[in-house]
Amino acid sequence: PWQLLIAGLLLIGIGFTGFALATQFVWMAACGGLIGMGQGAASPMLSALIYEHAPPHETGEALALRTLISNASQGSIPLIAGALSSVFGLATVFWMLAACLFGTAWSSRAQWHCQRARRRGSV
Repeated sequence: PWQLLIAGLLLIGIGFTGFALATQFVWMAACGGLIGMGQGAASPMLSALIYEHAPPHETGEALALRTLISNASQGSIPLIAGALSSVFGLATVFWMLAACLFGTAWSSRAQWHCQRARRRGSV
């Protein structure tokens, strides 16, 4: 699951980077496709990882919290992005979103390597 999660986050980050640079509709549509593919890869893997790592008696709570955060961000992030774009410009917001996604992918990569090392017994 970690590999698909990281790949999905990178695809979404590349899509947002492309949005920041796009000047034509065709490029924006292609970037939207990348974001969709990334979300299609990352979202199920995130649920799988939560299910795998949550204590058995708290699996439902963990998945419910993931759903709550996802739904809350679907409403709040566009509002925040709109406010920031009115101050800094639209491209800056896409750069910031891409930076957050690349940072999350990097952090997930480190977590994946730590988990692999634990499974091998070297940490």
